[in-house]
Amino acid sequence: MRRALVLPLALVFGVAASRCLEPTEMNVVIDTDIDCARLHEVDVVASGPTAPVNPTANAVGTCVDSKVGNIVLVPSDPNTPVLVQVIAGVGNVSTATCLMDSATKTATGGCVVARRAFRYLAHTPARLPITLYLKCVGVPCGATETCNQDGDCVSAQTGCAGANCDVDASTPKDAAPLTAVQVAAGSDFSCALLSDGTVWCWGADANGQLGDGQPHSSRNNAARIDSLSNVIAIASSAEGAHACAIVTPGDVWCWGRGSTGQLGNNSMLDARQPVQVNTFGPVTALALGFDSTSALLVDGAILRWGANEYLQLNLPVQMNPVPIPEVARDPRAKAIALGYYHSCSVTSADTIGCTGNNEYGQLGDGSAMTKSTFTQLTTSNIKTIAAGGYTTCAISNNGELMCWGDNTTGKVGVGAMMMKPPAPLILPSPMGVKAVSVGDSHTCAIAAGDAAYCWGNNKSAYQNLI
Repeated sequence: MRRALVLPLALVFGVAASRCLEPTEMNVVIDTDIDCARLHEVDVVASGPTAPVNPTANAVGTCVDSKVGNIVLVPSDPNTPVLVQVIAGVGNVSTATCLMDSATKTATGGCVVARRAFRYLAHTPARLPITLYLKCVGVPCGATETCNQDGDCVSAQTGCAGANCDVDASTPKDAAPLTAVQVAAGSDFSCALLSDGTVWCWGADANGQLGDGQPHSSRNNAARIDSLSNVIAIASSAEGAHACAIVTPGDVWCWGRGSTGQLGNNSMLDARQPVQVNTFGPVTALALGFDSTSALLVDGAILRWGANEYLQLNLPVQMNPVPIPEVARDPRAKAIALGYYHSCSVTSADTIGCTGNNEYGQLGDGSAMTKSTFTQLTTSNIKTIAAGGYTTCAISNNGELMCWGDNTTGKVGVGAMMMKPPAPLILPSPMGVKAVSVGDSHTCAIAAGDAAYCWGNNKSAYQNLI
């Protein structure tokens, strides 16, 4: 079965020549109710101000269980619609025949043509489904029409949330904009988990941290990691150049820099595409440090791997580096965190313990001595924990926020810039704190009512206090 993406050459270069608009990627997903074995050829033709993103990598794939494949496009003009046509030859009929006469129908097959027209959706990646229906074999529709599940010709115009969308009452179902349910920011790159379970990344890519398999140094617009689907959580470190994802039913995949074994695949090489990690069982949470990784299993056991120069991984047999997941000596936990060179966890008894480098008091035990074993703090009633750089923060079960460790940029939040509390200090922050994230030089938290608060280094206007 042959498949192709046909685009006029001028359209490919049209994006660069157009006025500067934020690219928005449209994931055109093609499926069918026709038996895959009967599809002889499928061609995709796009007309309008658009260009394919990695057309080879995203080209229509092998038809399996009604899923024909997908093409990712970037519309570049908000005022001009893009028309996508999917031409399928059923039986022994070729797409070349269908391009000449879409009404072709034989005893064993014929032609199916499905179309969708859409416009630019500013800053909104969207999923655009196109279906090839059996009832549409040999049904000739107009150049601006598509054939629906009843075999009737209807408008191909897609309703959308962008400006100047002309929505016809008989249009196919709208291409619904996807929402981001989680964002993970690393060192000069970011990734977002969308509501459809896909992951999109952008920014620096020297170590393959965008995960799309392409040999570029950076990307200004978000690109989907095609090899990941059904993702339920993502994680990265503000200081690091690798990222990981949890995929249903709890599998872990990592990509990016791998020089200290932080990808967990028994290698010290970078990975430009996600590699699977053997985690011995379903994972419920991830924590990433500068060059190490941690995973929390369903039963509360903790796995750690990667750099271990300060023995921060707290393993039964300490070595450095650790290229595959090893079970840590921490007690059963409900939350985990990794900083530059220290690790912490919240035990099932709601207490905190930390291990590793402690020169800034980031372990919270009141000293500045590095610890090679789990050091439990006196603080109790803890719900969750976060770490970044040489700083650690935790949230109590009643919503109190406490931080300790390095405060040279003010990210502990105690006011005095050079003060470095070596033990948890409850901050005068709003009550009802629900989440906290500690970066390399600043900290942010979400309080009751979803209000966001940030503090620390603001030299690049990081904070944008809300």
